[in-house]
Amino acid sequence: LPSLVCLFARTNLPPSGARRGLRAMAVLKREHLLLASSCVVGGVLLASAVKRLFYYPFPGPRERGPLGPKQVTSLRKTMEILYEKYSAGGTSPVSLRSLGRLIVVLGNADDIKDVLRRRPHDFVRDPTFQLTAVKASSAGLFAAEGVHWQRQRRAYIPAFSMKNVMSMIPVIEERSQALLDKFTALGTVEDVRRWFQYLTTDVICETSLGIKFHYIENAEVDTDDEHVTFLKLIQARLDEQISYFLRKPHTAVIAKFAPRWLSARWDQIRIFFERTAKIHKMTKKVVKERMAHVQQNPTQVSHSLMEQAIRVMDKEGEKLWSQEDKVEVLQANVSTFWVAGSETTANTLSWLFHHISSSPEWHTKCRDQVLSVMGSADCWASLPGEKLWDLTLLRACLNETNRLSPTIPLSTVNAGKDLEWKGQHIPAGTQFMLLVQYSSRKSVDRGDEWLPHRWLDEGGALRSEDTVCPTLVFGSGPRVCPGRTLAELEILVLASLLLRRFATLQPLQPRDKVRAIERVTSYPRPFGLTFA
Repeated sequence: LPSLVCLFARTNLPPSGARRGLRAMAVLKREHLLLASSCVVGGVLLASAVKRLFYYPFPGPRERGPLGPKQVTSLRKTMEILYEKYSAGGTSPVSLRSLGRLIVVLGNADDIKDVLRRRPHDFVRDPTFQLTAVKASSAGLFAAEGVHWQRQRRAYIPAFSMKNVMSMIPVIEERSQALLDKFTALGTVEDVRRWFQYLTTDVICETSLGIKFHYIENAEVDTDDEHVTFLKLIQARLDEQISYFLRKPHTAVIAKFAPRWLSARWDQIRIFFERTAKIHKMTKKVVKERMAHVQQNPTQVSHSLMEQAIRVMDKEGEKLWSQEDKVEVLQANVSTFWVAGSETTANTLSWLFHHISSSPEWHTKCRDQVLSVMGSADCWASLPGEKLWDLTLLRACLNETNRLSPTIPLSTVNAGKDLEWKGQHIPAGTQFMLLVQYSSRKSVDRGDEWLPHRWLDEGGALRSEDTVCPTLVFGSGPRVCPGRTLAELEILVLASLLLRRFATLQPLQPRDKVRAIERVTSYPRPFGLTFA
């Protein structure tokens, strides 16, 4: 159209008018060209966005498009139902969208292990979970990514060596005996998990800090002891397990203007933040005290995780670790060990004794083996530490508990960049949901039953995970949980001593009445035992 107007102006207007008209038309033509090119580029981008919005690399539900399927029950159960329906018998991942976001659901153990092995390079934590973890325990080993994780891992891995972990048996045993004395005095315990939390908190405090807190003796009594008050504060925060990744300004606004039932919920979040701030303040104080202790006693041998990490940092020098870096990393990992190590180990102990107490046959078998291995010895400290690994029946029960009742039944990671996976293009930011519990149950026959014998060969030796079922509760690949050996050692020591002392474990509730509560972690509803 501008070309026709220019042609008309050139043939019908006076020379001066034609020149002015041509200049005007040239400007108009440029504007039209700019507008047209903008429309083309915008159209291409829009088409790309629409194509991306409706891109699904694997089969899955499409009924509601980018809005995604409706959640019929808990998130984990919803994903398991969808995977069961669309995965072609577990041979293919399932892809769906939720509010436009691409999600890939994995329920096959081999697929999950493959993603976890590529975790440091191709996959990262979900940003929402990352923010949650940072709010709860700062950027420790559990939440750190990239270079920050590599530096922390280098500092802490020596502390989790087998030799150092085995040196902690006397600490674990002393605290376990204190708990068993409580059980003996009480006879019947209404909430076993709560007492297991006291034990794991005590153990993680002494093994990570080298400080005796005696939380088992003081948790149920009023005391002015600063350390006990501190631990009670941590316990209160763990018991809440609410969604705490929202920020304080939002909390204040909602609490002021929202309905009472909603503002009460936000008050909980505000209280959680206040407690978190107090915990971070106190952990910083404890860290500085331990750093000063190491500097004043450079030759003193200590097996605590923190002091081992401090010595590694000191060897690497100030160029790699400034004083502020040391305090920040040590503080973050103290919180990480308290939150992650204490909570998950207590949950596993609870599930283990729920299953053992409900299976008299296995209770008898495990107890007989403990008595045989320990012989006349009163404690593990008087025996070689390696004797613990001879408790094959108890270890089989522990493996089966981790398979059937993992403390983290659902995990999530994100694609950190555009990548090719299983022959399909995976855009950056795609969320992968790893159905840990589902994969463990589907990997074996009668997977919904607690059958420890599946972990034993004909000669009674313990079979490896590769021949039975991968237990992914500790992760896999480079980001596998560094505290796995310590957690298993703690469980074996307490379980063996408990079975040795008590010939009878009588559950107060029927087995089918003890169901899982799934929040940040999975743990059984409160159940009781009678010890005799």
